[in-house]
Amino acid sequence: MKGRLLLLALVTGLATSFAWAGDGKDGEDVQRKSGTKTPVASYPLPFVLNGDNSRTQPPISTGYYFVDSDDEAPDFWRPDPTLFVDTLTEPGTWRRIVSGPNQIPSSYWTNSSLNTFGGHAYFRNPGNMQDSTDDAFAGPISIGFPFYFNGVRYDSFYVSTNGLIALSNRRYFYEYDNNGFPTNRVRLEVAPGLVSVYDPMSDDTRGRTGSFSSPNAADINDATGDDFGYTYVACGNAPGTATAGIRTKTNQRLDQLSWGGGITPALIAPFWDDLQVSVYNTENNAVDDFGRVYYKRSPANDKLTVYFVNLTPIGAKTSRVGPVQHNITFQPNNRPGIGEHYRYSGQVTLNRNDSSVVIQYENFLGQAPRNHPQPHAATVWMRCNSTVGVVGPARRLNWNGAPNAMPAITALTYEAPKYRQSTEYLYNVETATDGGVRATSRRNDDALTPKNFLAIKFKQWKNFLRVINVFYRVHPLNNNAPLNFSQIIPTAQANNYELLAGDLRLGAIQPVAIVQHLTNDVQGPQGVNYTRQGTNFKVRFRIINEATGKIVYNTSKAVTDANLRDSALSGVQRCDINGVNRPYQPAGTFVMPYEFVKVTFPPFEPNEFIDDQIGRMLMSVIAEPRDSVNNLLGDEWPFDDTTGLRLFVMRRLAEFNDDVGEFHIVGGAAMPSVLKWVNIEADVVDGDEITNNPPPPRLEYSAANNENIRLKSPVIRMNRYNLGGTDIPPNGQYGGDELRSFPVNLNRRQNAVLSISYQRAGKLTGGIGRGFSDNRLVGPEHRVDATVTAVNSIRFIRNPDEL
Repeated sequence: MKGRLLLLALVTGLATSFAWAGDGKDGEDVQRKSGTKTPVASYPLPFVLNGDNSRTQPPISTGYYFVDSDDEAPDFWRPDPTLFVDTLTEPGTWRRIVSGPNQIPSSYWTNSSLNTFGGHAYFRNPGNMQDSTDDAFAGPISIGFPFYFNGVRYDSFYVSTNGLIALSNRRYFYEYDNNGFPTNRVRLEVAPGLVSVYDPMSDDTRGRTGSFSSPNAADINDATGDDFGYTYVACGNAPGTATAGIRTKTNQRLDQLSWGGGITPALIAPFWDDLQVSVYNTENNAVDDFGRVYYKRSPANDKLTVYFVNLTPIGAKTSRVGPVQHNITFQPNNRPGIGEHYRYSGQVTLNRNDSSVVIQYENFLGQAPRNHPQPHAATVWMRCNSTVGVVGPARRLNWNGAPNAMPAITALTYEAPKYRQSTEYLYNVETATDGGVRATSRRNDDALTPKNFLAIKFKQWKNFLRVINVFYRVHPLNNNAPLNFSQIIPTAQANNYELLAGDLRLGAIQPVAIVQHLTNDVQGPQGVNYTRQGTNFKVRFRIINEATGKIVYNTSKAVTDANLRDSALSGVQRCDINGVNRPYQPAGTFVMPYEFVKVTFPPFEPNEFIDDQIGRMLMSVIAEPRDSVNNLLGDEWPFDDTTGLRLFVMRRLAEFNDDVGEFHIVGGAAMPSVLKWVNIEADVVDGDEITNNPPPPRLEYSAANNENIRLKSPVIRMNRYNLGGTDIPPNGQYGGDELRSFPVNLNRRQNAVLSISYQRAGKLTGGIGRGFSDNRLVGPEHRVDATVTAVNSIRFIRNPDEL
């Protein structure tokens, strides 16, 4: 007898193809992930996100990762924005950077008994001595403690009026007077039995008399001045050029940054843009100290804070929000009520305890243009014209890593090979083709970043493993084909995949995961996040019934040197990022830095007679940084170790009748019965409250998996919102909620009738006021074609809801 099945499908909007995790369409990533933004990743760069990486380019292993205070990461990683301190906190520890070079006698800065904080804390521009508020810098100023940035020790900093902080370090060792001022050069022991006048941590690229391992006796009389930070970092090797170095008016992408002569400066960019620390009011021709910069060392001498107050724009800028774009040339010394104006304030804190950098924004005030019906706020102007992030030179050994012999000298001196590493939080959002907010948290709203009291923490967390993607192997659908797992379900179709339990060909999947190893050893034992190679790790695949919380599949596989050489039995294979197998390697090779590994798990074949194996499943792939005897491997960044997908397991239904009296609670949301429906973003709501006339039965029902949650006259709502309350899809695109029944067995049934009861909109909360459907078209009738207007030069069409 020929079998017949009925599959009922309801879709609001236009059904789209399956989407993989994290795309906003019912994605099921179990935690926040880094590196997924385009066109530039949030990972430390340079790093090839979708391909092979050189072992001798290790920023992904040694660079900075960031988490902001809006992130869903746990408190251990997330910065606390309430730690912001103003100048009223410990006021005796704050020092203001003087707004010009002539306000204090020059002898003050070199008098150790007067200048107790040390350094040249006044703004100036040696290429334009007429203006110390625009394109100017202050420094060098003593940090007050050794601060390690990109693994290099720094002792001084410079501050630019363009929202930049640069770090520098000394070329020579010195003796110091009682007030901490350097006096004479001195030789110190830099390695066992080796003394030198040269500080091995210096970034100075200029030649030395002798080398680190063979210093010359004349080094103490080296004629080269200790001015590398001033000349090459602050001034970009062109002191007489008014916009060279950190005086530049033009912000850049940090992964493309380089000063003249190939110098990569150590920079922290909280506001990098063409800005002004304005102190002169043109309206009343008076100095008002409107813009200010302070710095503070903590009493424990473990933190340095640089505080920018009222940075104002200067020069030509562009801002854009959707179709609305503004182009303004901001005049010098603008103020509230004086010309086009906005301003912002914030702090940068260098933490000696963990070598982290925290940027904290205090406030963004003002909007421009003032007389436009749609002005843009200061936050918009800032993100459309600025670079935020960290960049600097790091060091590694002149070595290709194990199994090659490590060099005898592992000190990362000025002679060590250098490489640039950068991490970018945002760059020229909406105004550059490669611009954007790099933050990847699902709680971040790019349209509101940055904002008042947002904090961003940059730290060199050790990242051990990265889950690349997941795909399935299934049985061929051809009844004449062998029952092997030879059909590939690619990553793009893996999320929301559907199985039919008990079916010979539709009832099983074989999961396959691709994982990348991210640690390295070329930085040497004295480098940041050094990890001795030759370690094992594990990869786990787990399936949980979301309605019951029961684990229905849980398998872990060890990635060991032996398993990599016995792939046919172990299911562990070297591969490229696309899963294409790569050759075997000699014994003892293990998984090399940045190598990809493919792990094939045993099949999952759900039983149609076990309810826990039916319905809505959460599948997790977890790269476990544990060796084969379960010892932890020191991973500090768990956010790339796990990815999640959703799987629906169906079974044939003997009959179908759903009055929504049976519903389930999943992740805090009420949804149609997981034993009857494949549901993507539809939910179940109280019919008495939401609809004008809910269909019967008008009773109160408890959730099938939580008797404490009850709804009156429950109905299924399909509204083109996801369960988190955001649009599906974004405005102007097709897509929507999807609801498909399990297959209904129609064997031995004659003239079957299908009946559906639905309402188009339900109750409109708040009445039907003017513009009630401007942003969301309620019901299927509306269609808006907005043509060119006075403030909007882009024509757009909004499509109506469709059932």
